[in-house]
Amino acid sequence: MNSFLDTLYEASHQFLPLVGIITLVVVIIFLTKLINLADAIAKTLEKTDTTIDLVDKSIEKIQDPLDAAVRVAGSVDRAYDISLKAISSAKDYVDKNAKNIKAKIDQMTVEENDNEEGEIEND
Repeated sequence: MNSFLDTLYEASHQFLPLVGIITLVVVIIFLTKLINLADAIAKTLEKTDTTIDLVDKSIEKIQDPLDAAVRVAGSVDRAYDISLKAISSAKDYVDKNAKNIKAKIDQMTVEENDNEEGEIEND
């Protein structure tokens, strides 16, 4: 058993530097790829910054027409509210005074008929 452990010790003593070198190469490759990825991300972020600046400028150009549209919409809403109130008050007036209006129309009709009869008799 002792000789097996001695052989294993000598084998591991010879292979350990080789395993260390392989591990070091793998770590170097990993770090290289990580650095390349960081560079690619930095380039992408730079492109994104210019794109965001262009979008900001476009939004600033669009803002004035949007503000005008909002003002027009507000004016239309106010005009709608005013016309709705006017129609509602006209309806309420007609509802409250329907009898008076009917009587006035009947009176005007009677007067027209009387005038027509008077003209016929005068001829």
